[in-house]
Amino acid sequence: MKTAIKTVLTGLTALLLVGSAIAADKRIVLRMDDDHLKGQNRVSIQREIRDQFPSLKLNRFTLDNIVVVAKSRLGKGRIKLEVDNTTSFSHQVGGYPSEFHDRDAYTFYRTKIINPAYSSRGRWNLLLSGNFKLRKIIVNLNRANSYDDFEPVPRIRFTKVGTLQFSKMYEETKRVRIAKDNVKVIKIKSLRNAVRLLDVEVVFRNGNTRFLSELEGVILNGRTKEITFRNVRDIQTLRITAVPRMTNYGERGTLQVSVGKLRR
Repeated sequence: MKTAIKTVLTGLTALLLVGSAIAADKRIVLRMDDDHLKGQNRVSIQREIRDQFPSLKLNRFTLDNIVVVAKSRLGKGRIKLEVDNTTSFSHQVGGYPSEFHDRDAYTFYRTKIINPAYSSRGRWNLLLSGNFKLRKIIVNLNRANSYDDFEPVPRIRFTKVGTLQFSKMYEETKRVRIAKDNVKVIKIKSLRNAVRLLDVEVVFRNGNTRFLSELEGVILNGRTKEITFRNVRDIQTLRITAVPRMTNYGERGTLQVSVGKLRR
């Protein structure tokens, strides 16, 4: 019964995905040969395209979406699409231990991920977390109006603007004065202990504000979260509400805030 239901659902999903892919100008199927990937993995989509379709002039197209055909051993694997330093929402990939080594098509799941960036510049990576069998990646491309979309990514110069310490066992809100124009990237790094970011709010020079949900969540010690703006922005202040994930009473969490500006 479980197999029959899954077969029907897989078929319906395939029809929907095929219908949505018709709008794309070019559809590329990257054969991944049921590659077994464990833990944290990064698959370069552009490298796979170059290897499998060496004659394709990729600079004539923009990325619309990808469809990942895969399964995870416990049905809890997560995948994301990273384009131009912008990462999509995490998607869960289904699967059952009893079917993990089965090569039948119905045991694999299709996951469509839209290009999360406003452009197709930079690297295109599929990020995987878990225990996977990866069968193929379907890449849907649109013909570019011009080749400008694939100009080299502008180089960014980063400047440290402040360090924040969170020492309470409950949430605190602290501010960093940035007062810089033409900001392209905001980067937050944990210098000490893991810190959970509950809210990150940016105040622009004109007084407008915006919550940066992309920066919320836990930053482990030594790790970084960042957001890249589509256009450069004039930023006055950054407000961060956070709480350290302390293992011992009295430990602090320390965050370092940096901003990146385009090099002239």
